[in-house]
Amino acid sequence: MELSQLDPQVITNHCPGLVVGTQLKIGGQKRVWQCAYQQKAYVLKALMGDDRTLLRIRREIEVMHVCESRYLPKFGPLPLRELELAGKQKVLYFLEEYIDGLPLSSVYKPMPTAERR
Repeated sequence: MELSQLDPQVITNHCPGLVVGTQLKIGGQKRVWQCAYQQKAYVLKALMGDDRTLLRIRREIEVMHVCESRYLPKFGPLPLRELELAGKQKVLYFLEEYIDGLPLSSVYKPMPTAERR
């Protein structure tokens, strides 16, 4: 199964209180949905990959847990969880703070470069 084929219902079946809404993004390694958990707005992120990819993702999430920056979204009340699908495929998922607004990709502005001689 590819990530694009992942039905978010698989995750909600293992997470009481989670209601998945609109898909916000799909990329090579992750899918992102707007969701509600215990009646509060969050973002659900789901990732798939081989063991090496999953190890890298876990490490990145560990680093983000210790970074205190107003520029990084905060993790939600649902910690990193792993779900094994048929065929031994693994899905990692977690909740993140929902920030309303435009995605950064929609406000792309090229930065001027200094000419060097």
